[in-house]
Amino acid sequence: MSKYLKLFLIVFCLSSYKFFRPIFLSDELLKFIYYLLLIIVIGISIRYSFFYKKRGFGLLINLLIIAVLISVFSCYLFWKQNILYTLLASLPLFSFFVYPFIKYYRLKPKDLEYICWVFTILFALCFIGAYAVAPTKIFTGYGELEKGLDTSRGIARIRLTTIGGGALYFCYFLSINKYNNKRSFKALCIALFLFALIVLQLGRQAIIISLILTVVMILREVSVLKKMLIISFLYIATTLIINNVTVIKNLVEITEEQVESNNEDESDIRILSYKFYMLDFPGTIQTTLFGHGMYSLKEGSGDYGDYINKYGRDYGLIPADVGYAFIYLIFGALGLILMGFILRRVFFIKVFKEYEYARYYVFFLFLTSVAGNSILSNIPLLCFSLYILEHQNKSRFKHLYFEKN
Repeated sequence: MSKYLKLFLIVFCLSSYKFFRPIFLSDELLKFIYYLLLIIVIGISIRYSFFYKKRGFGLLINLLIIAVLISVFSCYLFWKQNILYTLLASLPLFSFFVYPFIKYYRLKPKDLEYICWVFTILFALCFIGAYAVAPTKIFTGYGELEKGLDTSRGIARIRLTTIGGGALYFCYFLSINKYNNKRSFKALCIALFLFALIVLQLGRQAIIISLILTVVMILREVSVLKKMLIISFLYIATTLIINNVTVIKNLVEITEEQVESNNEDESDIRILSYKFYMLDFPGTIQTTLFGHGMYSLKEGSGDYGDYINKYGRDYGLIPADVGYAFIYLIFGALGLILMGFILRRVFFIKVFKEYEYARYYVFFLFLTSVAGNSILSNIPLLCFSLYILEHQNKSRFKHLYFEKN
């Protein structure tokens, strides 16, 4: 693959995360860079996307792109939100065009792995650098610049724009997979380093799910006796870590306090959010089937954005905190059905062992979307993983690897 194409995809992936929002660059400029690169991706891949015969993930991705377009008009019909505002707000969803883009250039898995490694190295450098200069902020990340440093979880929480997803997790599962297949000590050391970065991000859901999937990956490759020994060791190690490592201990205590508080109030904010956006949100049969579309929070854009902003600000019912409700809000039942078909194919597709990491990364995104927005906030890397799975599908190897279909 051309080094210029690699560089383009690296910059595009970084731009989709706003380059972690460095304080010396405005959000408007970062959005402009991302939108410009996205338009290039769409322009190159649109003809290939819709005018070639598709199957597998390619067909499902095309249907998702069509679902985005349908949701734009659904938004106008129900909320009367200006179509231009809706299109601008929906632009990140058109990152699904990354799939036909990389298919058009017939990229190989090693090319996508290289891109993700560069992304992860840059992330690690930025993350460690942000820690080194804390409490001074050099990245705005998910928060606002005027907000103080969050230390409620025992140590400073550096919230770059990839918490709960991103190439860090992709490369983590890649490293675990290499260790499984080759028993590489180097791969194990890299995996441990990446997991340390995952823990330092202090996202409880991401830590627990990545750990569970790691255990599943390792146990699949060993005998029954080794399974029992590993489970026993993990139980003892987990108990010791929870009781003695301050960071983990604080996360457990915070979780217990939240559970106790929810039991007293008989409510959980995420359960309330799911109920609100999936059951109580105003709509018609049209919006139930095809969604409300993407809301615009731009001042003067209409009632839709004001409605979302009001319930998010006043009641803490934030759509992005409940991924599947967010998908339902935007795409309706159609979106959930398409996501279900993608997950089903990921689960059953047969790939060679060296590419199993892509399957587990997709599982990670789907599991962390229960209480987050991992799927829709990591569309380019989701497309990378689906592409790898599709083109390393064992059933295709009686044909060419990268044939057009």
